[in-house]
Amino acid sequence: MLVATSLADRQKISLEKLFREESLLERVSAAVASSNSRIRAMNSPASRLTDWNELSLERFPPKADRPVIVRVPEADPEEETISERYATGDHRSVEVRSILDIPQWEQARWIGVMLGLQHDLPIVGLHFEDREAGRQIFERWRERFGARDAKGAIHIAILRELPGRPPSHYAVLLMAGTEPGDFAGTLVSMPSRLKLLEPAADTNLRFFLDNYPAGGSFILVPTYVKENGEPDLMMDLAILKHDLSIRRVADIGKSDLEIIGVQLLEQMEARDGSPP
Repeated sequence: MLVATSLADRQKISLEKLFREESLLERVSAAVASSNSRIRAMNSPASRLTDWNELSLERFPPKADRPVIVRVPEADPEEETISERYATGDHRSVEVRSILDIPQWEQARWIGVMLGLQHDLPIVGLHFEDREAGRQIFERWRERFGARDAKGAIHIAILRELPGRPPSHYAVLLMAGTEPGDFAGTLVSMPSRLKLLEPAADTNLRFFLDNYPAGGSFILVPTYVKENGEPDLMMDLAILKHDLSIRRVADIGKSDLEIIGVQLLEQMEARDGSPP
C-alpha cells in the first residue's frame, strides 16, 4: 500500500521538469494553502496537533519551560552535627591542638623508646637519631609547658596487647593532652606520632610496669645512642609528668584519645601487611 501511494515512476525526470517549468513553487504554495482549503470546505482544521487528540490513546502534558525547584527546609542548628559542619567546608569550627613541630620531628627522626628506672622514678626516653634536633624538641616543650607538665599538655600512652601481634610488642603514642569537655561541639585536629616497638621479649616493659604505680609520676627525657652503643640520657631537659596512660587495645573506646593510636596501627597494618 505504501509503495502504491507514495512511490512514482521516473521520479528524477519529474523533479527536473518541476524545476525547469518553475512549477515547484506552485506545488509548495498549494501544500501550504491546503489546510486553509480544508477548513473552508470541511470546517475541520488539520494543521494543529490538538486536532488529532481524539486519535491518541494516551496524552502527555507538555513540560514546563522552567525547572521545578524543590525547596528543602534548612536543618535545625541544634541538630547539626560536627561532621556535617566540616563537610560543608566551614573550617572556622576546627580547632587545632598540637605539641608537635612536624618539620622538627622529621629532622630529629624518632626511632625508639627507652623504658627504665632511675632513683626509683620511672623514665620514658624518646630515642632520636639526630641528637641536636631531639634536644630542640624538648627545649621547646620546656618553654611551653615547663620542667613539670602539671596540666598534662603532653599526652603519652603505652598501648599493649596489640591485635595479631606477640605479647612483647607494644606501641607508644604521643599527642596533645585534653580534658573531657574541652572541645564540646567543636571539631578538633590533633597531630600525633606513634612508634611501634617489636622486642623479642617483654622484660623491659614488664619491669617498667611493675615499678610504675597507677597514676604515679615519671620522667620524660630525650635520649641518643652514643657510638659505643650506650644511651645518652639528656637529663638537663627532663620533664616531670604525672599522667602516663597504659591501655590494652581491647579496652580503648571510640571516645578515648588512644583510639587515634589504634587507627594509626590499623593504617600501618594496611600499608605494610599483616603483622607477623
